[in-house]
Amino acid sequence: MASIRDIARIAGVSPASVSRILNNDPTFRINEASRARVIETAKRLHYSKSQKHPGPKQTDNQLSIALIMRYNKSREITDPYFLNLHKGINEEARKWHLRIEQPFRIEDDDKNWADLAKFGAVLIEGEMTPAAIKQIKRLNPERVSKSSLY
Repeated sequence: MASIRDIARIAGVSPASVSRILNNDPTFRINEASRARVIETAKRLHYSKSQKHPGPKQTDNQLSIALIMRYNKSREITDPYFLNLHKGINEEARKWHLRIEQPFRIEDDDKNWADLAKFGAVLIEGEMTPAAIKQIKRLNPERVSKSSLY
């Protein structure tokens, strides 16, 4: 669940503006584009005033990211580059209330490529073959981002 600060950061307005817009403050004046942006952002992030504990809503696939890792867990732990990259991805996702999942690693024998279609985005960590990238783009078109090429 998103907070007023999350909505403000995404919509580009102050938290006070978000609060006044969402509470329908009749004395608050703001342009209609900003008002609409705040309301749309709040809906997209499933904001609820009744929710006391903010956290990611796990059911919205548009707010989910598939993280495909090229290297095995032991290489990631011993390689500071990949360790810090993975840590940074998780920290940013947490800030924006995005769900990160690792449906599989490229080295896994049993990969269900079709699972990638259910995510809002796909991040590829490490070097991938052109065939793997093509497969991912086919399943999740225009949502593929290469986080690094090693």
